[in-house]
Amino acid sequence: MAPSLHRWDRRAARTATRYLANSSVVAERVKRTYGIEADVVHPPPGLSPGPGAPGGRHRAWLPAVGGA
Repeated sequence: MAPSLHRWDRRAARTATRYLANSSVVAERVKRTYGIEADVVHPPPGLSPGPGAPGGRHRAWLPAVGGA
């Protein structure tokens, strides 16, 4: 990563009020990379494609919360 982009990324990371991770491994990466504690919110078990999903596949949705 370019040095200027790296600095911007670290500054931007500090503007969040809370970090969520989907595993303890990801939470550890956030801590190691940014020095920020992330709460672990495990995904629910047994997710399966809903009816009408083509070929048994489904779209993945990533919820994100942000502010100005």
